[in-house]
Amino acid sequence: MLLLIGSLFALLCAGATVAVLFTAHKVGCRTAHCGRQVRPAFAAGPPVTIRAAARYGFRGPAGITAAAGHLWVTNTVGNSVTEFGLRSHTRPVVRLGRKYGFSGPHAITTGRNHVWIANLVMNSVTELNASSGAVMRTLTGWPIAGPDALVLYGGRLWVADEGSDSVAEFDARTGALLTTVRRLDAPYALAISHGSLWVANAGNGTLTRLKAATGALIATLHAGRSAPGDQLCETASRTRLWVGDGAANSITEFSTVTGRVLRVIAGPGYGLSAPAAMTLAGGDLWVTNALGDSVTRIDASTGRLAGVLAGPRYGFGGPAGLVGYHGMLWVTNQAAGTVTQIALAG
Repeated sequence: MLLLIGSLFALLCAGATVAVLFTAHKVGCRTAHCGRQVRPAFAAGPPVTIRAAARYGFRGPAGITAAAGHLWVTNTVGNSVTEFGLRSHTRPVVRLGRKYGFSGPHAITTGRNHVWIANLVMNSVTELNASSGAVMRTLTGWPIAGPDALVLYGGRLWVADEGSDSVAEFDARTGALLTTVRRLDAPYALAISHGSLWVANAGNGTLTRLKAATGALIATLHAGRSAPGDQLCETASRTRLWVGDGAANSITEFSTVTGRVLRVIAGPGYGLSAPAAMTLAGGDLWVTNALGDSVTRIDASTGRLAGVLAGPRYGFGGPAGLVGYHGMLWVTNQAAGTVTQIALAG
């Protein structure tokens, strides 16, 4: 289990046959010529706004999600969640742990007018009403023993739990436990694509593919070179899945239709340095580099490098989570205690 304190960059089948797929893959870029692929991310540089802790109450901001014109940020060190609107004059609301039960809040997701927050220290998941901010319920007890990632699929909430080496499915309306898939290996990230739930296992560098509706095992795929405790992240489109490997500083792209590896993106030209989170926005794959204080932009259709955002103007400091929303890219800076807002259209 990754220690919460001292690590600024910790951020995501019984009866079934496991099929391990080893397939040939195309290499994205592993040579000194990687730099030739670089094109500026923005011709004149995008407008950038840095949201600071003084107004927003950020303390170790990590997870971020957006819906209905609002953004929610988990403050892992501050044991709080900050909610603010897209308009700069909207007064932020900081919800503190002593009232809401937050303790090491990290992963966060939203849907159906609710917000779910995973608490690493308390081993719980807090559910809020997105409109009122009221606590709806708190999910505790086995198999929640170290929740790392959350994803919503229809009326079901899936929780990846590194402590119990399992993923659990809950009814998003009632909070009832529906399914538990055990015998995973430090599940650390979740994504939904092509009707499947994809689980990235940091313990052995594999991907577990489950039916999102039932939790039935479909296959296990080799995903990277990670050892126990190494960080994995992932994001998905309707037919593609990207898995970031924090140990290898690489991204593997899979077809979620066939399960085959499409390409591996790596090499110094991409600036990947402990990739912590990924998201799709504007046709591009955006990756936060926790140790590089930068964000890498990759063309999602070709895997070619579109640019690396770095330098003082962006204010990156241990960039952790990110989300694309309303023409903006929002990046949480866990070390700097800020959130960077970047216009996707320069």
